[in-house]
Amino acid sequence: MRRCQPRTLAIMVELLELKNAFAFQLRDRKRNPALVMMYAFIDICASLVKDGQKTNQETFRACVDSHAMMAGKPFNSYDLWAARCALLHAYSPMGDHTG
Repeated sequence: MRRCQPRTLAIMVELLELKNAFAFQLRDRKRNPALVMMYAFIDICASLVKDGQKTNQETFRACVDSHAMMAGKPFNSYDLWAARCALLHAYSPMGDHTG
């Protein structure tokens, strides 16, 4: 078994707590707060695995493209980025990147 560095373990614990928080929000049918937390979760994960991308959009989309199970989904990483921006910046499903 490989040993984790203390910093890695601390990051994993925080990410699991955030994941549990949005799961509870979804269970209680609080969709917008859950979505805000989910997009923040993706942003955090993306920043941790950032590999040469220069913009937030590039970082977010590269993470989703590399690590999310997107096969067969009716949306892509750009659609998630657009939804994330609309919700986080306008707290609305409509934004500059959404149709």
